[in-house]
Amino acid sequence: MFLDKSLILSDAQAITGSTSEIVSTNVIDMKAAGDASDEMYAVIQIETACATSGTQAASVTFKVQTSVDEAFTSPIELYTTSAIAKATLVDKYRVVAIRLPKGVKRYLRATYTPATTNLSTGKVDTFLCMNVDTKS
Repeated sequence: MFLDKSLILSDAQAITGSTSEIVSTNVIDMKAAGDASDEMYAVIQIETACATSGTQAASVTFKVQTSVDEAFTSPIELYTTSAIAKATLVDKYRVVAIRLPKGVKRYLRATYTPATTNLSTGKVDTFLCMNVDTKS
């Protein structure tokens, strides 16, 4: 799988210290990215395992969103996971690889929402690519 730097939403982005929605470091302008609507995938995977201090339970919900404006005034959710337990979110775990549907608006981002308690460790990679590596 080849990655284009301009198609990276999060590169080892920390998803710690909050139970509020964390927005991806980058927003992609799909107009600037060119027309790749035939086979564009959004991939979310864990870069560093998620953990809490002690034995507290925690989970994270992941979303891919699109919008007509860069401020995401009215975001449209393209994909939302269920709450995924921290025990599942280990190094290199692929949360999702989804084909972007037709009708994606101009801007694209991801969000990460830890629940129950703050994570003490955890980093995520999110990017767009043309081909998804099916090998784990």
